Amino acid sequence: MEFTGVYHKTSEQFSYAQNEEELVVNLKTGYDVRRVFIHYGDPFEAGILGGKEKWVGKREEIVYKKRL
Repeated sequence: MEFTGVYHKTSEQFSYAQNEEELVVNLKTGYDVRRVFIHYGDPFEAGILGGKEKWVGKREEIVYKKRL
């Protein structure tokens, strides 16, 4: 996969809160990208600031696709 073919910005049109429970994240990719996964969670929940703890977030596949 060509990583330069993946585009995301942390701005209003690319990621925003839908409500208190849902977040909208938009990505632009090349047509060679078949699957996309998002990893999310609070990295400070385990107290990893400067320690040897590992961050354990959640992983989900983004299944909604819109071909332009």
